[in-house]
Amino acid sequence: WNLFGGASWWKRFGHFSLRLDMSGNHSNRVGMINEDKSLQPEKSTTRDTGLNCEAQASYQPSWGGIDLSTSWNYQYSLNSLNDNDTYTRYYNFGLNGYVDFPFGLQLRTDATYNLRSGTNIQKGEDDEILWNAGATWRFLKKRNCRLIGRIFWERKKVMGVWLLLMAFMSIVRRK
Repeated sequence: WNLFGGASWWKRFGHFSLRLDMSGNHSNRVGMINEDKSLQPEKSTTRDTGLNCEAQASYQPSWGGIDLSTSWNYQYSLNSLNDNDTYTRYYNFGLNGYVDFPFGLQLRTDATYNLRSGTNIQKGEDDEILWNAGATWRFLKKRNCRLIGRIFWERKKVMGVWLLLMAFMSIVRRK
């Protein structure tokens, strides 16, 4: 059997908005396991519990936007057959922003810090920092072509840089 529940709240105050989300789940799974090929299978019960909380604050003026976000996630699992008891906690913090300039130019960036702890989390694998930045230039008469450049960064090393000319010749039907 499984149980799941969640609640969300969102409120806009002019150019500002605030969003809160919470959810939780619990499951109880029962099965018969016969790993050693004995005549009598063994009963295995696994109970899983998960909790999740998220918050986001945004500012959306006419020239762009800024979002701040954070989340917390907890996962717990217990198995009766092998007495396996595991848990993991995830913490995330993020910043996302963009600015629209004249002549079809947009600059965009986001950064995220992820931290996790729990059973079997190795040192050095417990946190990460991700950063992305990009620029988009929409050009031609109907702004239907884009020149996009992006850079990706993770933990003091450049993961990738690319520049791409994308000709999105959008079909615009006028009546």
